[in-house]
Amino acid sequence: MKKRIHKYDYQNGIITVIHENKYLNLYLTNSNKRRFKDLFEVGCFIEIRVNFTRKKIINRLKCFQVVCVIKIEKPTHRTTRTVFSIDNLRKKLIKDITKDKHYLFLDLEMTMPPYYPVKDFQAEIIQVGYYLTDNKCNVIKYSSYYVKPTKFKTVSKRTLKFLNLEREAIKDSEEYSYFYNDLKELVNTYNPKIVVWGKNDYLAMKASFSLNKEKPIIARNRIINLLTEVKNYYNLFNDVGLFSAYEVYYNDMPTQRHDALSDAYILYRIYEAFIKKEERDRAFIER
Repeated sequence: MKKRIHKYDYQNGIITVIHENKYLNLYLTNSNKRRFKDLFEVGCFIEIRVNFTRKKIINRLKCFQVVCVIKIEKPTHRTTRTVFSIDNLRKKLIKDITKDKHYLFLDLEMTMPPYYPVKDFQAEIIQVGYYLTDNKCNVIKYSSYYVKPTKFKTVSKRTLKFLNLEREAIKDSEEYSYFYNDLKELVNTYNPKIVVWGKNDYLAMKASFSLNKEKPIIARNRIINLLTEVKNYYNLFNDVGLFSAYEVYYNDMPTQRHDALSDAYILYRIYEAFIKKEERDRAFIER
């Protein structure tokens, strides 16, 4: 839908356009409100996708949801100026996540509390899995190992059941210092962008530095949250699961084993498909 903004309620994020000779009120989702609220103004030309099955009553106005903002143009004295284009955003996004020389696809499995309440429980890294690649997606190294918890040394039966582990596997696992030094060596040698799915693994890694009184070695700007990049690229409203994203690209649903190395491999394959234009363009678009 291409329209000119007739009215704009900045506070509530409501756009009014004329559609089929009638006023049509449209509302922005919270994420779109944060991204575009300051770019809209009366007189702007907008290209958007609207979901007419999603509606809200806001200030007694029936409003339909803006699903995707494709382009915003502002009239000037002689022509119009593009202030936002989803094509430009997508080009920049792909450029930003492919400009480094090395990438570390990382997945962490965490401990879980017992089935009964435990005071001050803190989840800790119990398994590490990663694939290190160059910027052509060639694998340089991959590794996986279990890590002994520091604060709550006894791993709960709940954790063992979820990860399908025997307690002996934890007894033979590495100390936290092994993970820290392994990660430090990878960072110092390759300076990779660290690719994760969602924010939990980065937060877990950050918390582990503090818990083990180690100096943080990963800056926030060295993290790629691939889930966020996929959502922004396709303007998706809801989160997408790691395995669901893999299924979209490869038409196959792998067995979910709650294994860090397996999940790191799935993450690596999703990235590999996402940066290829022909794969990227067909995925999610019709969903």
